[in-house]
Parts: sequence; structure tokens; C-alpha cells
Amino acid sequence: MKEKAIKIEDSDSFQTIFTKYGAIALDKQECFGEIIGDTIGNLNIDDGVISFGDDLEFPVQIIGTLSNENNKWHWAWDNEEVNFTENLIKESFDVKKNW
Repeated sequence: MKEKAIKIEDSDSFQTIFTKYGAIALDKQECFGEIIGDTIGNLNIDDGVISFGDDLEFPVQIIGTLSNENNKWHWAWDNEEVNFTENLIKESFDVKKNW
């Protein structure tokens, strides 16, 4: 079943947007938890995948990082120190473009 697109209006407050997306996000997280169970994920940044056991592997995108030194967020597209491959941070550029 395809989900209906959620429309965000210019007049929507943060709380309204959070309400619109919160239930969907929680539902997706619960479904994902049922799929992976208690398996610990193994993130392979070089290949851009996260695996759960031997039979579940999913592509990942990095949208940013959080500095442990100063607790500051850095967008992946604006963080040359980490040197992510462009394929791994493609979605972060999409966020920047649509910001």
C-alpha cells in the first residue's frame, strides 16, 4: 500500500509538522524493529550499507555528524574534515537544495 503524501502548509507550526510526521515515523520504526529484532547493526561506511546478521543489508546515507568535542551539528555536505564520498552524502545535498 502506497502512503499518501503529507502536505506541509506555510502556516504549519513545528508542533503541527511533528504531529503529521511523528506517527508515521513511529510506525516505520516499529516495523523495522520487528524485521531486525534484537540484532545489532554493523555499519560499513566504505560500502554505504548497514547489515543486521548475514541476511539483512540496507543502503545508508549520511546527512551529517555531531562533534563530540563541541556538541555541534555538521551537515555532511559542509564537512570536509570527514571526507565522505559523494555517493554516501547524496541525500544531504538534496536536503540542502530543498531547504
